[in-house]
Amino acid sequence: MPLLVFMDAFAFANGWLDSAQRYFQMAKALQELGWDAAVVAQRDSGRAAREVDEAFPGQVMRVPFRTVPLLLDHRGLRYCWGVTRRWFGRRTPADEIWSRRLARWAGRYKPESPLLSADLLCAVSYFSWGPAIATRAMAKELGIPYWIDIQDPLKGTMGQGEPLLSEEQRRSLSDAAQIVTTTATYTRHLQEALPEHADKIKCLRITHNASSSFASDRALQDGRLSLLHAGHLYGRPNRSAAPLLEGIARLYETVPWARGKVTLRLVGKGRGMSEALAWASELGLRQDLECLPPIHPEALQTLLDTADVLCVLKAVEMHRDYQLPGKTYDYLFSSKPILAVTFPGELATIIAETGSGFAVDPTDTERLASILEQLLTQKRAVGSVILERDAGKLSPYSFDAFRETLATILRACAIARTGLPSGTETAKTPEERLFTR
Repeated sequence: MPLLVFMDAFAFANGWLDSAQRYFQMAKALQELGWDAAVVAQRDSGRAAREVDEAFPGQVMRVPFRTVPLLLDHRGLRYCWGVTRRWFGRRTPADEIWSRRLARWAGRYKPESPLLSADLLCAVSYFSWGPAIATRAMAKELGIPYWIDIQDPLKGTMGQGEPLLSEEQRRSLSDAAQIVTTTATYTRHLQEALPEHADKIKCLRITHNASSSFASDRALQDGRLSLLHAGHLYGRPNRSAAPLLEGIARLYETVPWARGKVTLRLVGKGRGMSEALAWASELGLRQDLECLPPIHPEALQTLLDTADVLCVLKAVEMHRDYQLPGKTYDYLFSSKPILAVTFPGELATIIAETGSGFAVDPTDTERLASILEQLLTQKRAVGSVILERDAGKLSPYSFDAFRETLATILRACAIARTGLPSGTETAKTPEERLFTR
């Protein structure tokens, strides 16, 4: 089968959090489309990364270097290295440093490397241009196409008007067979900002995991309303649980009988976890908040099953509508109400159009308290807050839709002419290279 190789310094760096869900969905869809998947990533001996590496249905090649010098690659020293670079104004993104090292590394095509048998490359970008530039160079060396999977908006493309890009950055876009984003909002923005590439800029949303299930009848019957948020919390002004805690505090002020009847459980890591603990103590809610570290998907599933309400949090003040938390799509296909604390935008629109819950601005504490009162009253009256979905409204976000969009991207890559370097064998067309071995 043809092989797609993802180039991503940080693949599975946070275990099952962040982009892991997208990788497993990609691998499953690729398998159904007759493809194999592999990942090239930085050295990572952490338990979280090893666990996901072993579960991934494809090869994961860890190169023998990270984004810091080997002698400093230890906890504490890594932090000092980063602080020192910031002091001296050297703010080069880590994935850009790694990509440059990969492009210079003599061992990237060693016998066990998936690059040797790759038919298509994918540069996974987190804000930085480094992965796209390095992947372009390797695609040229191998004589195969590549596409760019933009996880976070590319540096320099978020403002209005034509982006001020270097010639190297522009070449990485021009030579890419496809430019893929994860939201419709950023797709439209890029198409307007880069009209010369508009026809190859596509939106491939994260979708739901077809194997996931949310046992609606397992919510705890203790008269309490259980709220769950799973994922990284950065803290204000970014993704923060503070507005949700303020909503609970306001509920307790206005509805005395509700006090102590709401539990907020946060699962994940990041500065926002300690921020939530401190703010809960300040608001007198410490007994209503539970913070847990990242856990295995099976353990997380138990928490999802027993929760009443599934929470999605977006930035409190930074109103860039170019990313959506991946968990949103799993939650859409449950029968539990979603409580999205977000400014008006794509996430709020999806929640409204699918009838899957509530979208509340982070600053609207009164409305948050009102919704919590409504849900708590329903839970106490009938023992459940189940919110059934209309399957037809969910179809654009289904795994089938995800797979078909991915198939379209692969077909576009198959017919792309990448401008092979001199001396490269060109007897086969790109389509023949991709779909015949």
